[in-house]
Amino acid sequence: TFGGLLATTAYDVRVKAICDPEDEENQSTWTNYEFTSGCAAFDVPFAETFDSYSMPTCWDADGFRFSGGYAYSYDLDAWIMTPAINIPSDETTYLAFDVKGYGNFSVMASYRGTDASRFAEIYSGEIESGSNYTQVVVPMSDNLKGRQVYFKIVNNADQYQYIDNLSVDYCPFVPANLTATHLTENSAVLAWTADEAVNNFQVKVG
Repeated sequence: TFGGLLATTAYDVRVKAICDPEDEENQSTWTNYEFTSGCAAFDVPFAETFDSYSMPTCWDADGFRFSGGYAYSYDLDAWIMTPAINIPSDETTYLAFDVKGYGNFSVMASYRGTDASRFAEIYSGEIESGSNYTQVVVPMSDNLKGRQVYFKIVNNADQYQYIDNLSVDYCPFVPANLTATHLTENSAVLAWTADEAVNNFQVKVG
C-alpha cells in the first residue's frame, strides 16, 4: 500500500525488479501503470452546472447524458448520482436543482455507500413545465446531518427530463418572476416569487 496520495489526482507508477542491489546491470526494465486516485467527499457549498459534454468528475450515472449545459435522460429508471457530500450537523442546508420536461421523478439519498439498496427516497415530484425550468429545493432531514451523503435523481417516467444547476447550499432560493409595474417618473412597484422559507430580501436598483 502506498499512502499520502491526493484525491482525484493522476499518477504514473514505475516498478522494476532488482536481482542484485550491487549490480545495476542485474535489474529489469521499468514497467509502468497510470491511475487516478479516488474521490474525497465534497464540502458545502457544493455546485455543479454540467457545462461539460462528459460526466463530471466523481459523479455516476446510468441513462443520463451530458450536453454542455445540462444533463438529460429519456429512459425509465435512468439515474444520476452526486459524489459524497459532507452535510453539516449544526446548520440547515438544502439540495437544489433546476428541472424541466415531463413525468415523475424522485430524489434518493444514502449515507451508507452507493449500492442501490442503501438509497431511500427523500422527495418525489412531477414535471409539467415542458421547456421551462423550475427549481426543486429539498431540505436536509435530521438523519442526513453530520454525514457523508450521496444524492441520486431518478427518472420515473419514460419521457425527457433535464437537470441543471445542482447545488447543496445554505440558501439556494433564487427569486423568480421579477417584474416592475406602476411605473412613474420616480417610482416603480417591484414583485417577485420566492420560496416560503425565505422572509428577508435585499434589493439593488442601478
